[in-house]
Amino acid sequence: METVPGRICKVIFCGLIAAILFTQTTACSKAGIQATDVLKNNAAHIAIVHETDKQGQLVTKSYDHPYEISAGKMGSILASLNTSEKVFIKWEPKGRLLNEIEVKRIAAPMAQALAKADKNEWVSFEVSSKRQRLFFKTKMMTSGWVWIKDDKLHLVIGNFRFEDDQRDTEPYRSDPRLYFSMESSRIDKGDYNAPPLVDKQQKHLRKEHLNWTVVGLRTFMPTPEKLEKPAPSMSLEERLGQLKQLFDKGLITPEEYELKRKEILSEL
Repeated sequence: METVPGRICKVIFCGLIAAILFTQTTACSKAGIQATDVLKNNAAHIAIVHETDKQGQLVTKSYDHPYEISAGKMGSILASLNTSEKVFIKWEPKGRLLNEIEVKRIAAPMAQALAKADKNEWVSFEVSSKRQRLFFKTKMMTSGWVWIKDDKLHLVIGNFRFEDDQRDTEPYRSDPRLYFSMESSRIDKGDYNAPPLVDKQQKHLRKEHLNWTVVGLRTFMPTPEKLEKPAPSMSLEERLGQLKQLFDKGLITPEEYELKRKEILSEL
């Protein structure tokens, strides 16, 4: 039979264990990545992020934030990044890192987030869109971190076109600087972007990154869009004659012919 002193000792011992576990759990809960949402919906998630240690203290950084960058320039930068896919032992061009829809979804809120972040914060992003997969389209997600240091924009990918229906895997949620790859893909070096230099003394740079690129903001110039050569101007008489030919050939209806004829004549 257990004595009263024995029961008291057991209670005290259990209490001490519980207190230790509670203290450890509380300390761990304070550590890690803390995020403040700038945009969150079914297609995109932009957040301003900082890191805390086990005591809940801010882990200091030295980024160039807040940083003013226009949504247009941010969109041009994102649209300029291309990827390649490794086929056997050769890298083959694969197209843009982010498609037009994805760029439009995150360019403005990403610029807004960089303008709000301070020197100890960076920006995380997650964006999805429907992409062709064999005979059907499926929702794919790309995510990563962005920050600015020494007038250079750093972008590092954690998930590249992760498919929602991949039941057997989970998206990568840890520090993408420790990931180093995008499976069989990479971000290509371009006129204004390149991977960071390898520095074996730093854990984030100990080997070549395929998922991290650095864009020089001072030198970056968006690629001008190709403009179609304007057609030579035609006189009203020539335009009316061309319209009559289309009507005579049955290519436009009488209603369309009359409407366009009045439109041309209104310019007299």
